[in-house]
Amino acid sequence: MEQVSIIGNALGIPGKITYGDHHKKAEAFITQEALAPLDQQIERVLTRKLDILVMPILTINFMFAFVDRANLGNSKIVGLEKDLGMHGYDFNWASTAFYFTYILIELPSNIILRKIGPRIYLSALCFCFGIITFSTAFIQNFRSLIAERLLLGLAEGGLLPGYAYYLSTLYPRYELGARITGMMTASLSSGFVGGFLALGFANSPPFGQIHTWRHIYFFEGIISMALAIVTFIVLPNGIKDAWFLSESEKRVGLERLRRQELEDFKPTITREHIRQGVMNINNWLAASIYAFMNVPVQSCILFLPTIIHAMGYTSSKAQIMSGAPFLVGTFILAFQGILSDKLKRRGLVVLIFVPFMALCFMLLLIFTLNGPALLHRTGLRYMALFLGVSLGTCGGPLCLAWATNNTPSAAVRAVTTALIVGMGTVGAFIASWTYTNKNAPLYITGHSINLGFSLVAIGLIIAYWAYCSWENHQRDLGRRDHRLGGLSHEEMHNLGHKHPEFRYAS
Repeated sequence: MEQVSIIGNALGIPGKITYGDHHKKAEAFITQEALAPLDQQIERVLTRKLDILVMPILTINFMFAFVDRANLGNSKIVGLEKDLGMHGYDFNWASTAFYFTYILIELPSNIILRKIGPRIYLSALCFCFGIITFSTAFIQNFRSLIAERLLLGLAEGGLLPGYAYYLSTLYPRYELGARITGMMTASLSSGFVGGFLALGFANSPPFGQIHTWRHIYFFEGIISMALAIVTFIVLPNGIKDAWFLSESEKRVGLERLRRQELEDFKPTITREHIRQGVMNINNWLAASIYAFMNVPVQSCILFLPTIIHAMGYTSSKAQIMSGAPFLVGTFILAFQGILSDKLKRRGLVVLIFVPFMALCFMLLLIFTLNGPALLHRTGLRYMALFLGVSLGTCGGPLCLAWATNNTPSAAVRAVTTALIVGMGTVGAFIASWTYTNKNAPLYITGHSINLGFSLVAIGLIIAYWAYCSWENHQRDLGRRDHRLGGLSHEEMHNLGHKHPEFRYAS
């Protein structure tokens, strides 16, 4: 079918646009067939520079954000509870406090980011969570720990939605999945890095009142603050002011983003952008998947050292063993992101790997509930955990990329990322209570909760995938064309994801 593209004309692109199947339409509102081709050599150099100079900074910062928030679990098994006089559910309340402020700041944070700019704002967030972590080394009681966790949530709450939005202003649509999952491998590698850092720092010689778990916070806070300074020096606000790009690379970078946008860049987020983000069923499905998957994932990140320690291993060995599945999972998650970009399928890749998380907790319950013969085979229980953590943690990162792909407007994407990460945080909030001292050492309740949430997440993934495929088919048949009737060009642009020429990633 050939017709004159309204979007193409709005962008100043003359002539006729030939539409292919809905997979091509999912890449952009207009196909590349009617456009002057971009210089592939320049595009490759541009992408390589972004991958080398931007991605490592975001990934390392994000990893240390996770290390700083999750070191509570490593600190627990080297004396934190005893030194601060904690008992009962105090540890769970300390874990939960982080998410109270984390949830509240996410959407406002992305709005501030759009006003201030990524370079200053993201660097400031990193410096703030570094100095808060550093100061935790000097706290003396449980109340101070709660205050520190509340402040840490405030500092870290804007990172993930801010980073996801920032990447969407640098990379085109189907290069985004690998980058978001690549960055979010940091959440898994933090389990490995954090475990080994905790092992090294906790066994360092004491100086003054700084010892064991206080060493962990002291040194990790210094590392985070140093990384924030590097971020401020290197990170650009966007393609236009990237100091490492030539003028030709900037032109290509801006053009490839412009070709997939519904609108020209707007510096502020309006009420209409917020409405489109909140009223999009895709966002709520993706957010629900993220929230349900975040329960088992965050449970593993926070409690894996505790679960392994309860199997009978020493604290040092538990820290090492908890790091191994996260290390392997880091590489597998990166592969999953690359695979989903290559196939241009988010739902399929998520659906292949997420069931491994459900299988993990199903096996743990089988091994735990079927008598002492299996219960004492701790190697089998550890292998079940290894399987789930290393293979089944891709749901959140890929759903974030999935929803970002299904949001054509840059301003609405800022709302979308904040909404989805905010809902995901509800899952992390629940995860803080899945494993309590009361249920030690078997943790049957925690395993059951995580199995249930994993199974519901799988059902939601199927529903989201089916909806995107069905809606694309309706648009292929022209059953959404009536939405353009009587609208001006500006009103057509404002349709966003509802525009009949747009196709959802599936």
